Amino acid sequence: MAGHRRTALALLHELVERRESTSSLSTVLGDALVATASGTRRDRTHDAALQKLKEVDDARERVIHLLRATPFGQADRNAIRAVLESLDASARADEERTARADLGDLPAGVRRVGSVWLELKYIPDSASGRTYGPYLYARWREAQRKRSRYLGKVPVPD
Repeated sequence: MAGHRRTALALLHELVERRESTSSLSTVLGDALVATASGTRRDRTHDAALQKLKEVDDARERVIHLLRATPFGQADRNAIRAVLESLDASARADEERTARADLGDLPAGVRRVGSVWLELKYIPDSASGRTYGPYLYARWREAQRKRSRYLGKVPVPD
């Protein structure tokens, strides 16, 4: 579990530090990644995110199985293809819209992943002049209140 947490923290750090859009990362996957990175005792939010990710994976496998096992005719395949193309177009439009908003107004070290905003913090030590970090925090709104959770210190590459 510690290895998964370390990997998740490193991946989230890369997403935030590189200032790349995270719009192609599904909310479910982003939330599961944040839940893994938090490394704290699992709560209902973490369990729900991981359960939703499992449900999506299971549904994908069922759809793939049905597509391979069912002898669809050309008209059926065309109808399925049209639905997939429509979903792709909608997803691309959403990604472009989110990418423009995501990269435009955010300061360095802040990025939206899943249903939270991630922030990298560096803590200065005035006595020694050193700066410590980066430390990764998740921020979100809950019932009109701002919430925050420390996820961990970003691991230094070996």
